[in-house]
Amino acid sequence: MNNSPPTRSQLIDLKRRISTVEHSKRLLEKKRDAIMRAIEADRRAYRTMRSAFSESYRQVYLAYSLVRLFEGDAAIKLLEVGVKVLKLRERDHAIAGCKYPEFVEAIDESKRRGEAVFNPILTSLYVEDLLEALNKVEGLLWQFINLQAKLKALETELRRTQIKINTLQHTVLPALTEEVKRIGEILGDRERYEHFLIKKSITSRPYFQR
Repeated sequence: MNNSPPTRSQLIDLKRRISTVEHSKRLLEKKRDAIMRAIEADRRAYRTMRSAFSESYRQVYLAYSLVRLFEGDAAIKLLEVGVKVLKLRERDHAIAGCKYPEFVEAIDESKRRGEAVFNPILTSLYVEDLLEALNKVEGLLWQFINLQAKLKALETELRRTQIKINTLQHTVLPALTEEVKRIGEILGDRERYEHFLIKKSITSRPYFQR
């Protein structure tokens, strides 16, 4: 703020800024509503997915415990041989301007499977049950991880958007409105004073003193 007296152009500029801020606020509210709808739908899917994943995880834990109990650590170590390190690739998606990641395997799934060095004929049913349980839970695991990452990104963006809306509504707009009111009052007083001086100068002429 400078010490120069306010002008009519400053008042017009402030009103334009208020209009721009109100438009930005409406856009942010639309973004917030879109994110909230996406979060609500994903939360319902997440609850269903979490229940299914928990059940599959219990089956894996049971099969793993049976293998450890009847086959020992050697069977677990044998299953680990030849399995390559899992490499991930990230894909970016967006909803209403909010970006969220999706994680997928960086290599072809067919190239990573079938490399465990053990003979299925010589293994027990517990090992086969463990492998079957792992295959079932893997698909759910990817969906569970990606849905959780998406929800976390959407909830973070929702908080940021709501903070921006609150800042515009409770800080920026009131400050601009108050400044418009102040400048309007100053300009009104100035115009009334100038009108008074003009009227006084006119009435003080000899023509009006007859």
